[in-house]
Amino acid sequence: MRPGDGPAGRGPAVLCAAPGRRAAACAAAPQSHWAELPARTRAARQARQVTREVLGAWRLGRLEDAAQLIVSELVSNAVRHARPHGPAVGLRLCVTGGALRIEVHDGDPRPPRPQAAAPLAESGRGLLILDALTSAWGAAAAGRGKAVWAELALGG
Repeated sequence: MRPGDGPAGRGPAVLCAAPGRRAAACAAAPQSHWAELPARTRAARQARQVTREVLGAWRLGRLEDAAQLIVSELVSNAVRHARPHGPAVGLRLCVTGGALRIEVHDGDPRPPRPQAAAPLAESGRGLLILDALTSAWGAAAAGRGKAVWAELALGG
């Protein structure tokens, strides 16, 4: 699986070279929230808290568990792999196009690369989790870095 392979192998997800219309719509959506988090290990915990509060305010509690797991994976990866590229990571949550869109921004322009995880390894499965939980996911250039995004369908 590679970014762009799509959810659970069900066809291509969008892999963008630029943020695209969906990302622009996300930033301008009526239900949109941006948080800047320190590129430190506590960022994932803070991102989960922000996600819980925002989804509660938007009455999207049914998506909370999946959204917090996705946010935790994306923010942890951004902190682990992109920390030398900047002191902070950004988290954007929005409702657009019938989905909750989660974007994590960092200063590293390199797209995420799946790794084969050893059976007992404690890491290396984050993108597989994304693939299993989301309706679409990908990465897009954003400023001098990138945004890795995932969408959870609102219906169902």
